[in-house]
Amino acid sequence: MDLTSDLFLLISISAILTSFSSLTSANALPPEIKTICDKTSSPDICSSSIVPFLDGKSKDIASVLRMQIMATMDTIETAIKESKKHSKELHKEDKIGARRIKDCGQLYSSAISDYKNALKALKENNFESLQTELDAGRSMISTCDDTVTGDRSLPDSVNPLNKINLSIKKMTGNCYDLKNLMKPLAQPHVI
Repeated sequence: MDLTSDLFLLISISAILTSFSSLTSANALPPEIKTICDKTSSPDICSSSIVPFLDGKSKDIASVLRMQIMATMDTIETAIKESKKHSKELHKEDKIGARRIKDCGQLYSSAISDYKNALKALKENNFESLQTELDAGRSMISTCDDTVTGDRSLPDSVNPLNKINLSIKKMTGNCYDLKNLMKPLAQPHVI
């Protein structure tokens, strides 16, 4: 991967974070939602990533979880574009590496399907399916990381998709946290 690609990715991520930061600093995030995001592993990511999905009405944990899943799917869509771009750039230098990055695009598409299923499970209050689908989506992202580094034992810093994959994993971690906040307590079994 060349310096131009790294710079483009850095500028793109920086622009996104700046726009999210300005929106949240302008009090676009209702205090109820900020309080919910503050209970996640990555509260800043939760707060900034859900801003585009705010509807002004939804202020409960399930709504924040829905918005976090949708934000995760948007980030995966960006990752699909990044994988295509990096695969094309790398093709001349490293055909195997380019193929591995291209494979991530297919893994990302599978992850989108998993997160769509997670939204459906959330709507149906099916916490077991919700957990399963979040696990499946996260697994696709981890598989992408493993696919890119492959048997070459490359450090994460060499993976051009590492930063975006890390963001997706953190967003998914927030989804787990939010799910656990709303999951009803199990009733004790009476013998």
